Amino acid sequence: MHYMIRKVVGDALTGRTFNNSLDLGCGFGDGGALVKPHTVYLIGVDLDPSALSEAKHRGVYDEFHEGDMKNYPWGSADSVFLFDTIEHISKEEGKELLRKLRGRFTMLTTPWHSLSLLSPWGAWDGHRCVWSSEELQGEGFTTEGYSFLPDPFMVLQYGGITLAVRE
Repeated sequence: MHYMIRKVVGDALTGRTFNNSLDLGCGFGDGGALVKPHTVYLIGVDLDPSALSEAKHRGVYDEFHEGDMKNYPWGSADSVFLFDTIEHISKEEGKELLRKLRGRFTMLTTPWHSLSLLSPWGAWDGHRCVWSSEELQGEGFTTEGYSFLPDPFMVLQYGGITLAVRE
């Protein structure tokens, strides 16, 4: 996980405590490590069994579920986190998911760069910018943009994240 994400998420969670949290699309558990100090019980959800296996070795989560984040039963979760995951599903699926999560503290990060255009290997294709701040605000989120690189690179829309929070 990029140092900028660790910093802005850590700052945004300062002083907050949750009872039951979900990390949707938890991957290897980088986001869970940021959330765990702020929650009593943390559940990681991911489609990839090898990523879940790695996350288990980190010892951050209290429970794991292999499956699609769009279909996870929310149960008693009072907070939901999506770190660089919402761009992996279609816009329609993302809007439906965000609507299902209303009434819970929801935090997400999503890139606003064009790495897929710059990568000759296509390794970053899943991390394209597909959500604008305006769209997230329309879903009830407050948003902040953070640049990884100096301003001249921003002309290329390269190297940043959007942090979105809905309380």
